[in-house]
Amino acid sequence: MSDPVPTAAQAFLQRFFSPARILVAVSGGSDSKGLLLALKQVLDGGGFEGFSLAACTVDHGLRKGSFDEAQDVGAFCVGLGVPHVIKQWLGDKPASGIQAAARGARYALLRDAAAELGATCIVTAHTADDQAETIAMRKARSAEQSAGLSGMADAVLYDRQVWILRPFLGVQREAIRDFLRMQGEGWFDDPSNANPAFERVRMRQALLKE
Repeated sequence: MSDPVPTAAQAFLQRFFSPARILVAVSGGSDSKGLLLALKQVLDGGGFEGFSLAACTVDHGLRKGSFDEAQDVGAFCVGLGVPHVIKQWLGDKPASGIQAAARGARYALLRDAAAELGATCIVTAHTADDQAETIAMRKARSAEQSAGLSGMADAVLYDRQVWILRPFLGVQREAIRDFLRMQGEGWFDDPSNANPAFERVRMRQALLKE
């Protein structure tokens, strides 16, 4: 298996000591859509009896059409035979720090979805690109140029309740997009991912120039 995307998905599944029901956080972007599709294909290939997938899309309600996109993701999941739920971030939104607040809401809603769907763990599609950006942002914020600055962990126990796992931290985003293209699958591009008002976007743009 030469494609790094299904290879990473298979390696991830092989790390489990016992079968699990895995909740995939899928937004409709290339990373999460590729993760769901790769996991499904590996499981369908056999050798992982007792494993199953479920999926959740969090609709933050921050832009027009986001709920329609979440429904499209749901249709994609149903087509794969993967149970899917949409969780909405309701209520007032903060005037500042919106990305941090949205991230906190996302994980809380994913936790709720995992309980609802009987999932053992949650997987998110953070990539090697995301990891590089995270390390660069933490370095830029640090008063000292510490060589010990770290990136995202590949496993985090959220709220003492459910594990959040990141199987694609070693996979480049472009490899995931190549995988989707080979499958004839498209994806959504969230406009906020190109908005320089956000620190991560500015760092992404800076890294692309290096």
